[in-house]
This record gives sequence, C-alpha cells and structure tokens, in this order.
Amino acid sequence: MGKPSLADSQYKNAGQVLEDAGMDSREGGSFRLRHTFAMRQLRRGTPPGHVAAWMGVEPAEMRRYERVLPAAVEVI
Repeated sequence: MGKPSLADSQYKNAGQVLEDAGMDSREGGSFRLRHTFAMRQLRRGTPPGHVAAWMGVEPAEMRRYERVLPAAVEVI
C-alpha cells in the first residue's frame, strides 16, 4: 500500500500533469483536475451519487455542476 502524499508533493504532481497536457499549471492545480473529472463523468451520464462517492463528498455537492452542464435538448 502506498504512503499518503503530502500536500506539497500532490500540488507539484498535479501541476506536472497539467504541464504534460500542455495546459498552464499555475492556476487550478489539483482542483482543476478534480473538477474536470467530475464534469466529464457527469456529462457521460454517470449518476451524480457515484461521482460524489468517488470524490469523497456528499451527493448534494454534485448540484454545483448543474449550472454549468449543458441542458438536455429535445430533437424533433
């Protein structure tokens, strides 16, 4: 089993992931990665309760993403 990461090393690792992806790592860091994960899962139709469990938050926290997720459009 691995050791828990320290905040400083976690911050540096998240920044490296963003830089490797060609993104500016100075803003957002691990929060940016976390929110990107949540948004992608919700857009794919993963139930909010599952995403909340994976992220270790209460399901009600997933409501914060409702305002930025595209609304379903009915095609006639």
